Amino acid sequence: MALAHQAFAARDLHSIAKQSLEANIVELTRGGVLRAGSHQFASLWTRDFCFASRGLRAIGREDVIASHLTRLLENLREDGLVPRVLDSKASWKRVARYSFVPFRPESPEVRDDLKAEWVGEHRTVAIDSNALVLITAAEYVSSTGDKAWLEEHKSKLIKVMNFYKPFLESGVVVQEKYGDWQDSVKRSGATFFTNFLVWKALSMYQNQPEFSISKNTVELFRKNIEDKFFEREIGLYKSLDHGDWVSLEGILYALEDDHFLSLERKAALYHSLKKHPIWGTIPGRATFPSYPSNQISFTTKAVGLRRYHDGLVWPWLTAFSAKIANKMGDIESARRIRQVLLSWAKRDGEVNEVMDPKKKMKPVKRMFYTSEAPFSWGAGFTLDMLSLKEVE
Repeated sequence: MALAHQAFAARDLHSIAKQSLEANIVELTRGGVLRAGSHQFASLWTRDFCFASRGLRAIGREDVIASHLTRLLENLREDGLVPRVLDSKASWKRVARYSFVPFRPESPEVRDDLKAEWVGEHRTVAIDSNALVLITAAEYVSSTGDKAWLEEHKSKLIKVMNFYKPFLESGVVVQEKYGDWQDSVKRSGATFFTNFLVWKALSMYQNQPEFSISKNTVELFRKNIEDKFFEREIGLYKSLDHGDWVSLEGILYALEDDHFLSLERKAALYHSLKKHPIWGTIPGRATFPSYPSNQISFTTKAVGLRRYHDGLVWPWLTAFSAKIANKMGDIESARRIRQVLLSWAKRDGEVNEVMDPKKKMKPVKRMFYTSEAPFSWGAGFTLDMLSLKEVE
């Protein structure tokens, strides 16, 4: 009876997550692309697309991955930087108009005449987006065997990789403020997650001679990640090369990767993670401890989201935590977390962007901001989590 209940619950959650992701697929003349959301984030946000691509694979929409990647590669900046956003209108106009409550109609559809945006409101680049595009492309080719697509776009992918050339000699990527996915916080300097993503991208392409990636470069990045970020006292990777912050996303990625850590190291890392406050009763908080107010952007505080990347709960991280718990053989935790995700999805009828732990884990709602929904990033990770069978 318990197993049957688990199966029904998984089907319910899968159905809601699939509907949420499909709601954000836009069919353009040259193929489908993926919006980040349906309201303030109805633009083609590169980071969100790359993270959500695992969900597209899970529902058999690899065609959207190929089409969206192609659009990005057609719009590279001269130095190889991928667009932060593609849209047929200025993305800030969507954010400004469709974040508010109570009147929040669905944002107008993206049209074919896409324009690229390379910098955000703070005039800094999304330093992790190039690595995410490279990883997404490699995963697409691996899952589909579409080597023709790879050959057609290889020169552009090399240009995307070469964006990181200034960092290859030192073996560490240093970013400007507001440069990674936690872009409500300054986080300047070297960060664990950005450097992990660059290491992963380098590793995935090092066996392709055209990319000219030496084994020494890959090993240097790996060594520097260990030296700069691993904190032996707590048994976890710190989020930045300074301070005591621990972020959930990078640790989950390290546990998921097949080559970054040995099985013994993974077991120790997972054990340390579960003891740390970042895991909590319901994992999904991005960072612990909280960032000081002077590190958080004015606009984020102005719309009531001071705790956006350290106090609110992100369902994509909750779903990712359930997947990792399953991979680590912690079936009890995986089932418990999955049940929480199901309760949210059934209550809301869609997968949300962020939940408020101070309001019974309801979707965040402020005077000037409402949690985006349906949210592709969260739906994608939920579908990916559900695609992994329970480890016996």
